[in-house]
Amino acid sequence: MLGLNNELPDDVHYQLVHRTASAVIEAQRFGAHAAVMLVHSFSPENRWFEEFLKFAEAFGVRPEVGRLARTSAQNRLPLDLGWVHGDERFLLA
Repeated sequence: MLGLNNELPDDVHYQLVHRTASAVIEAQRFGAHAAVMLVHSFSPENRWFEEFLKFAEAFGVRPEVGRLARTSAQNRLPLDLGWVHGDERFLLA
């Protein structure tokens, strides 16, 4: 489903796998031209970003905060991975 040539490390968080597979499935279902799995973090220190990088590296990319990275996944659709940082004002509500 994910179009990986490499195996995922055993300690990759399953949520990243599930959300990425869901993005691919939904993009195909809606006839999109690409699939995007985006993590929207409100953590001031981007907690878990290193885990996300480990996951992304299995796809041959090393995303930066705030930028999408096009993977080399062998799917019917291009797959982009990204991490964005939310406005911390919303943590105070």
